[in-house]
Amino acid sequence: MTETTIFAAVSFQETPLILISQKADEITAAGWTHYATLKDEWVAKFEKVVPEGTSAADVEIEVREIMGEYWRDLEDDAHDDEPDQQPPA
Repeated sequence: MTETTIFAAVSFQETPLILISQKADEITAAGWTHYATLKDEWVAKFEKVVPEGTSAADVEIEVREIMGEYWRDLEDDAHDDEPDQQPPA
């Protein structure tokens, strides 16, 4: 069977410090491997080897469930530093 690697970037920015290690351990226990800490030190990249054809979104659900209320969508943060655009007056 052919396998592929799925990556998930996980932000721990909203996670209480006392829970970060616990959440990382839970992600690892679910079969994910810590791959790298990204430039933003609050974000860690995990990888998981799965059968080819497995949807990345389906596998990422595991991580979202582990993080629970502390899950933060990184795409939502992409424009946090940009000022709000106002329509011309």
